[in-house]
Amino acid sequence: MKRILLIAFGVGLLPLIAAAQGTVNFGTSDINNHKVVLTSGAAVGAGYSAGLYWAPLGSSTFVLLTPIAAVNGGSGFIAGGTRTTGVSTPEGASGTFRIKAWNGGFATYEDALALGNSINTLAGQTPIFTNATGAPNGSPPTPAGLLSGWTAPIVVVPIPEPATIALAGLGAAALLIFRRRK
Repeated sequence: MKRILLIAFGVGLLPLIAAAQGTVNFGTSDINNHKVVLTSGAAVGAGYSAGLYWAPLGSSTFVLLTPIAAVNGGSGFIAGGTRTTGVSTPEGASGTFRIKAWNGGFATYEDALALGNSINTLAGQTPIFTNATGAPNGSPPTPAGLLSGWTAPIVVVPIPEPATIALAGLGAAALLIFRRRK
């Protein structure tokens, strides 16, 4: 009997928990500065992906809000649709966001950094920004928040090879050793 009551209580609480989450629109087709570009400033071509990462205000632990969005090749715009934050950002409240973009067919930005190479893999991200969320279940309901806190394009750059990073570290260590000997 306790188990049945507990399950009934949990099922009854689920809609309340889901309704407590804010929403944002992960689309940028109407804003020229909100796109993915190369270092030259030109919009990226086909084959790029973008992810919207969220954290509650005051937290530095970001979570990828899935699914991943495709970047429109040639325009650099992202058409990701509405995303729902975690329960720590209620409807109508502000959350912390970051957008990351990459190419190479990797599932996530982190995979692109770990598995990519400096010849073909490009990646970039926005600075961390704060943004208000929408309240679709509020009274009155409000639409998903636009990403107005995002203020500049994402510039994608080559990912350094691990060997290059290791060589730079060795060079810095050698300079420190020789400096201490003098």
